[in-house]
Amino acid sequence: MPTYDGLLATGMIFAEKESFRVVRVFRPDTTRFHSGAVSAKLYPGERLNPIWYGCNAGPIDIGIFCWGESVGVCRMFVYDPYSYERVGYAENVGTGAWEELLVSFIAQKKVYKVDVGNYDNSGYTPGDRKACWFDDLD
Repeated sequence: MPTYDGLLATGMIFAEKESFRVVRVFRPDTTRFHSGAVSAKLYPGERLNPIWYGCNAGPIDIGIFCWGESVGVCRMFVYDPYSYERVGYAENVGTGAWEELLVSFIAQKKVYKVDVGNYDNSGYTPGDRKACWFDDLD
C-alpha cells in the first residue's frame, strides 16, 4: 500500500521516452529529505513526470525543494498543459544543501504541468550516479 508524505507516494515505475527515464512514481529515499521521512531520489536522466498542479487564476508561486550533487542538474519546468508553452523554469545554483526551486507567474488556468528531474548532461552512466533529491512541493 503506498504511503503519502507531503509530495510523494512510495513505489517506482520506469519508462523510456526521448532518452529520459520517466519515473511515473519514484525511488523513495529515507536517507536525505527536507521534511517528513522520505524524498524522491532521481539519477541522471530521470524525472518525475508529470505533476499536475491546480491553482486559482492570478499570481502564483510553485516551489519544490531539491538537493543536488552538481550545479544546474536539479530542474523544474512549468508548462501550460494545453499549449505546451513553458511558463517558468528554475534550476539549482548550489550543491550539498537543500534549496528551493521557485517559479512565479500569473496563472490563467487552473491546472499546470510541473516537470522536475535530474538533467545531468552526462546522462545515465552506471557507477557515476550523481543523484538529485526532491521534496516538499508547494
